Amino acid sequence: MSATTVITGRLGRDAVLRDAGATKVINLALAVNYGYGQKKGTQWYDIAVFGKQAESLVQYAVKGSIWCVSVKDLHIEPAKGEYQAKLVGVALDVNFAPQQKNNDEPSPAAKPKAAPKPADDMEVDIPF
Repeated sequence: MSATTVITGRLGRDAVLRDAGATKVINLALAVNYGYGQKKGTQWYDIAVFGKQAESLVQYAVKGSIWCVSVKDLHIEPAKGEYQAKLVGVALDVNFAPQQKNNDEPSPAAKPKAAPKPADDMEVDIPF
């Protein structure tokens, strides 16, 4: 039995569809920020997505997009450099957040509502 980890972060590069034998694969370079102030940092994850899921998601896997991935077999692999390592895993379930088409336009929830018009008609009978 292996543990499952859920990771939410931004893609650090566009995904590229590759052949892995008889199946297709994409690798998601997922960046997760942590800490604050002087102790702020970024943890990188290299997540592999296989098969039809990879084929259908590659068009949406663009740099800067937000993804939430359930990962199995998350482990540490050595990276370039003496003190560097990366976390590598295989995706079980992948979800991505929809992106705004234009950053200049606020989302409908953020648009200010029009102020109610003042009552100009003083001839209306008030019931009390």
